[in-house]
Amino acid sequence: MRTLTHEESFRLWSQLGFLSFHQWSLDLPKTETRRNNSRTRRLQARLKEIVSRRVRASDARSYVEVDFERGLDLFISRIEGALESAEKIRGAGGLGTSRVSLEFEQDLLGPMDDLGYALEFVREMKTTLSKPMQGRLAQLDLVLRDFLPKADSQFTENGDPLFVTRMSHPNSFWWRVLIFRPEQG
Repeated sequence: MRTLTHEESFRLWSQLGFLSFHQWSLDLPKTETRRNNSRTRRLQARLKEIVSRRVRASDARSYVEVDFERGLDLFISRIEGALESAEKIRGAGGLGTSRVSLEFEQDLLGPMDDLGYALEFVREMKTTLSKPMQGRLAQLDLVLRDFLPKADSQFTENGDPLFVTRMSHPNSFWWRVLIFRPEQG
């Protein structure tokens, strides 16, 4: 039996978070929404069972949680790379010209959503991340809270504003709340 890679483990938690917390199902018929919610709850229950059965003796965390955190670490590195690239372009005044908002969405905001859903699911599963990972996430949040308003301003100045017209993300996704502009939809 093949186990999940670290990246696959991260993706699983992120997708279960998406199914649990994104409001995509509001557009579906109620019977389909109930069926999907039921399936998501069953998947979550199965994952909780697996997490509780496969505990490492060395630190009382499960192998599943450790694999997820390793995948999370790799994913954060990807976001940090995208952030570094965007910062260089912003420094040259190119957000909205040499890098359009759609690319920024794909490279940074979309992955931030994936991260956000994974973290929502971590809370739902009552999983505790390691102290170093908590610190890394706090640092990423700090850097993004400084960078994103500046990026948003430059995109707007260059005629290619970032915006979300329909708020379908959890309120904890502050990066989406920042660019929520229903009047542009």
